[in-house]
Amino acid sequence: MDKPTFKRGLLASILSFFLIIGLWLAFRPPAKGLYKIIKPYTFSIVNWELSNAPAKWFHEAKSRFQQPALSPDAQKELIGEYLDLASKLKRLEAEGMSAAGQTSEEVRRRLAQISPQVESVLQEQVSTVLIAEGFGQRLPSGTALLLPPLSFKMTPAPNLLSISPREKIELKQTFLMDAALDEEQIKTIESSIEKLGLSAYMERTGGIATYPSLIPPTENLDSMLSTIAHEWFHQYLFFRPLGRHYRSTYQMTTINETVANMAGKEIGARARSLYYGTPDAPGETGPPVPAFNFAAAMMEIRGQVDKYLSTGDVEQAEKFMEEQRLFLATRGYRLRKLNQAYLAFHASYADDPAFSNVIGQQLRQLRQRSTSLADFVKVISQVTTPDGLPRLLKR
Repeated sequence: MDKPTFKRGLLASILSFFLIIGLWLAFRPPAKGLYKIIKPYTFSIVNWELSNAPAKWFHEAKSRFQQPALSPDAQKELIGEYLDLASKLKRLEAEGMSAAGQTSEEVRRRLAQISPQVESVLQEQVSTVLIAEGFGQRLPSGTALLLPPLSFKMTPAPNLLSISPREKIELKQTFLMDAALDEEQIKTIESSIEKLGLSAYMERTGGIATYPSLIPPTENLDSMLSTIAHEWFHQYLFFRPLGRHYRSTYQMTTINETVANMAGKEIGARARSLYYGTPDAPGETGPPVPAFNFAAAMMEIRGQVDKYLSTGDVEQAEKFMEEQRLFLATRGYRLRKLNQAYLAFHASYADDPAFSNVIGQQLRQLRQRSTSLADFVKVISQVTTPDGLPRLLKR
């Protein structure tokens, strides 16, 4: 093993240690009553790291010596095959049948076979874009190194349990839960927590900033690229004031998640354009049909719920949310649950028009004023309290 490879491996091990400790603190055990309910179903970050990180780094070290670099055309072909297989597997699992002579198990085997190489290709592509955008560290030799090095593993993501008080919409706690939970188990867990006087909501995570990052498989290239970048930005911020204050308040969690979302989408879009071209625009099939505005509807729902809660009318707020959930279903938006925890969780991604808030508006203003994405991230990364964001805008 050459010195650069050894150094990267050592750095990866050190980063993993700090990230495991940080994630454990972020998802540390809650109060006894709540912990008793969720303990049998929690997801272990430590076990995941031990099961995945060594094999991941062994493959990366081995590939540097044994696998020739793929040409750009070969890379596109590989990624295209992966996306096609992921789409086929989703269809097979939904329909419970074979397609083109393949069973779901055969598709899974092929996905597992090519996934390490797919990860290597996407890591290199997203890393190149990040360095080009100013996130690399210049070495004396003149080359740029990404710190932390981008590394991820594609594997089914765990569920995320969000907890909010019933009296107000605020994300108090989140816990990683077993990926294999079925719908009945999820409902039972949520119901048990609600008996404690709390609001609970569980859904599949989009990714986790372990080291390597945990990225769920998907057939959507744009989503995959932005998620890879999103989780890297969490790792980048972990070593800066903003990331270290991730859990200090609900507002700081929202700032962290929104920054990672905004930056991840920008990097993902640039990687998409650079390596795969921009997606084709959908063709015109007839006169435009007025679309239901989900974002506007959710903002109205949130506003009305806040009014009910501000007067202490919790039961009316919950009745209203259930009525609106049923209404949204008639418009094609079938939410499994709509409650305080749902709104609190999604509001932590304040760049989403459906859940936009003051923090999202302020971050968009700061991004527009920044000369580059790197300038935006580096400036916001020094914020340690929620009032640090408006102070930046007053400069």
